[in-house]
Amino acid sequence: MRRRDLKPGQKYGRLTLLSKAENKPCWLCRCDCGNEKVIRSDAIGIRTFSCGCYGREVLEQQHKRKLRQKYKDLDSNKDSEYYRLYHTWGHLKARCYNPNNNVYDLYGGRGIGVCDEWRNDYQKFKDWAVANGWRKDAKGMEQSIDRIDPNKDYSPENCRWTDASTQALNKRSAFLINVNGETHSITEWSRIRGVDPSVIRRRYHKYGMRGEQLFHPIPRSVRYADRNTVVFHGKEVPVVDLCREYGISDATLRYRYKQGWRDDKLVEKPKHKPVIKMEYEGKMYSISELCKNFGFKETTLRRRHARGLDVYGNKIAG
Repeated sequence: MRRRDLKPGQKYGRLTLLSKAENKPCWLCRCDCGNEKVIRSDAIGIRTFSCGCYGREVLEQQHKRKLRQKYKDLDSNKDSEYYRLYHTWGHLKARCYNPNNNVYDLYGGRGIGVCDEWRNDYQKFKDWAVANGWRKDAKGMEQSIDRIDPNKDYSPENCRWTDASTQALNKRSAFLINVNGETHSITEWSRIRGVDPSVIRRRYHKYGMRGEQLFHPIPRSVRYADRNTVVFHGKEVPVVDLCREYGISDATLRYRYKQGWRDDKLVEKPKHKPVIKMEYEGKMYSISELCKNFGFKETTLRRRHARGLDVYGNKIAG
């Protein structure tokens, strides 16, 4: 075999020659990974191309390929078509048995659990899910597991696959209204009957309306039921009667009553202020006419009139 002429600086694979060892057929080499190692001269570039890091990398890649081949059919693999189902199974156990879970208080904290059949065997949970409507193509909240009775455990008899809107109606806090034998949430009734949900809610809670009344305007007798009478000289008197007798508008009387006016003060007719007139260019005008026609400010004219001044702020002679 022809002897090779090795020199410092030469590179073989990942190895760079640094210096020849004394009294030994070896070279000190630096690997691309940064390690320095003494290697036999007859092995450099023939059997040895690195400090050993290359062989470790190859073994690691082979190991990973074997693992991928071994677990490629497992649902815990993110590439599996059942990956979402596997994590659903994991999440429902976590919320029931892991005190560190952020919703543990709403599930495990209330005594909600998972039946032994599902808790200890994912395959049985998977078989039930596939046989009861679980879809591979569903995403996010398009389909999720829902307990039919929110106060019972996760079990085949108490679970189903539903969308987000159906699940929202099955909460403990859901408020349902029955009209003509049909039961829906306020949001659903709003969509069915075309009435704003806040209107339905107000009619139900504030005015006590029920049934078909929820979808029709509030009658005046109901809207003003608590304001149809007022106390007048110690007696309950209808607002309408007081308005007719004393010639006061309904709005004025209700406003006065709300402000605390009572008895005779409640029904007295408003006293209009006398019209103030001031002289301008030899003619008498009301303050409103001066403001409208000549651009004066009402507050300024009233203040000048109170001080005995004319429209220009001068003292009136005589």
